[in-house]
Amino acid sequence: MRSGRAPPVANDQPAPRVAISSLEAAQGLANRGQLVEAERLCDDHIRQHAPSAEAYCLLGVIRDTIGNRQAAAEAYRKAIYLDPNHYEALVHLALLVKGQGNVADARMLAERARRAAERRT
Repeated sequence: MRSGRAPPVANDQPAPRVAISSLEAAQGLANRGQLVEAERLCDDHIRQHAPSAEAYCLLGVIRDTIGNRQAAAEAYRKAIYLDPNHYEALVHLALLVKGQGNVADARMLAERARRAAERRT
């Protein structure tokens, strides 16, 4: 007896791989200490996609870790420009400017980060 349905077809196709974003790949490289490659991938991501606070914050962390404090501060500021309440960028920039001796700006940034954290909860 026929049910009117087509018989099941075997699917020989492998399951599709979930592509990770270039930003996720950059994070992975940074986590493994491959900072130069991670920085290049972040730069490429920003050029190829719309700028994002997440991309600039990651780029700031990478540049900060490499020791390029000026470029790190610039990246953190771009992240904050794109998202004035970006908690991670505010915290990182506060720590960076405090380390440079700018205590007043560090306090102001830390206060902004505190308020941003309160909004998240």
